[in-house]
Amino acid sequence: MIGQMISLAFALLGAAAVYGTDVFFCVVGRTALAHVSDATLVETMGRLHEVADRRMPIFGVIGIVGALASIAFSRVSWPWALSAVARRSCGSSSTEA
Repeated sequence: MIGQMISLAFALLGAAAVYGTDVFFCVVGRTALAHVSDATLVETMGRLHEVADRRMPIFGVIGIVGALASIAFSRVSWPWALSAVARRSCGSSSTEA
């Protein structure tokens, strides 16, 4: 249970870092860059991507690894979940007959 919570936290933090970066740039960066010359825009975007290509993949990897680890830790609860689904589907078919 603790392992699943920790892995879920990593998955959420990784996804939040990527999402937060996208939202920030959508709200702030796009507006700020709308007022610069084309040459400045191209150079700025080139530099931003140069830095982001080196630093951002780690957050994506953390999110993916956290999600996969959470799935692996939740495997313990799969039999319970499957039995609950099976009981529900069997119960609904018996009430219809």
